[in-house]
Amino acid sequence: MNQNTDTMLGRQHSCFFPMKKSQWYDKDTLYQILLVEPINGEDTDNPRQILKRTLITKTREEFEEFLLDDKTVQNLENYPKAPPTQTDTTPELNISSCLPSPGVVFADKLTETIFDESSDKNIINIDNFYDSMRTLLHCRKTSQLIAKTWFANSLSTTKADEEKRYWDLFKEGDWDKLQEKADSAVVGGEDERLSDILDNLIVREIFLYTTKSPPDKFEFSEGIQWAELFQPDGTGGIPQRAKFIILPSSKAWQGITLSLLVAGQAYRKVGDKYHQIVQPILSTGEIVGKYHLQISFDISHGQIKEIPLAYNSPSNVFQVTIPYPQVPDDLNRSMDNIKEWAYASDEDGPLPFYVKEGEEFLIAAKHVAPPYPYIPVSSTC
Repeated sequence: MNQNTDTMLGRQHSCFFPMKKSQWYDKDTLYQILLVEPINGEDTDNPRQILKRTLITKTREEFEEFLLDDKTVQNLENYPKAPPTQTDTTPELNISSCLPSPGVVFADKLTETIFDESSDKNIINIDNFYDSMRTLLHCRKTSQLIAKTWFANSLSTTKADEEKRYWDLFKEGDWDKLQEKADSAVVGGEDERLSDILDNLIVREIFLYTTKSPPDKFEFSEGIQWAELFQPDGTGGIPQRAKFIILPSSKAWQGITLSLLVAGQAYRKVGDKYHQIVQPILSTGEIVGKYHLQISFDISHGQIKEIPLAYNSPSNVFQVTIPYPQVPDDLNRSMDNIKEWAYASDEDGPLPFYVKEGEEFLIAAKHVAPPYPYIPVSSTC
């Protein structure tokens, strides 16, 4: 097989496009996001389809024009931000500020416990503690996300007004009205988690249909050619630039909507701004070069296996199966238990993740898994 053919199949670069130091912050580096909208009666082969999913591939500079809504800005307050593409500007927080995604982040005090001024000690500490504890936090956050979708589904059957349930508004694509009604109900004394119902119903739909169909639409910036995703090194006259994206040659392409969701790279429009549906769990690097994600309805615990690869194969190394079984009935698990786990604080309350001695964070983790049976535990261990 000649060199050009090898390149066309992606064999020269595996999943990670080779990048120089900090090139992932360059203005012309390519990234992907998933834009989720209501289908609104558009022609589709699936009469049950509720979401329209658009895979958008653009440069970091272009994503700076995608401003974030106030709620997303608030949700990401404690997350690290990527630098702007122009060093002499400080743009309003935007999608480019979140690229690449950092994945889950620790409380500052735990980070201070792990890291040391010595570079040698830092390497040892990262290898022993940082990656290990971060993986445990992956498990907790994914399990909590599953529980949030269950709780949202239970709320969706309640009345939004005299005529319609929240589910009716969601299914019909009247998302602005759904969010307005939910926020008003919270102000009126209803469960404060009702304000998250739209995001979590969207997550549920992605869980249910992520492996059954590809994105409905592909959108590229003007200078990007589809062939560039198959000839990443610039052969054949294709522009050469850094790409921190899931390539079509990767196994992760099959579950790209799920991968972008859990990396915090899935959004919906709120007016002329963008709302992040889920705060990051995995990083961009993990969904691009490490994990191939899929959903199973037949298991109640996460599974991970190493994928056997041919030499220099363009594939992720581990296949992660996230469980999404049916919601347990009230006899086996009350919705109050599901809610308690779904929204448990990482630092305080009855089900914390962090272990503290006074105000000091210890190198330890609690409640990686829910204390209640029948609530799935996921894993990227």
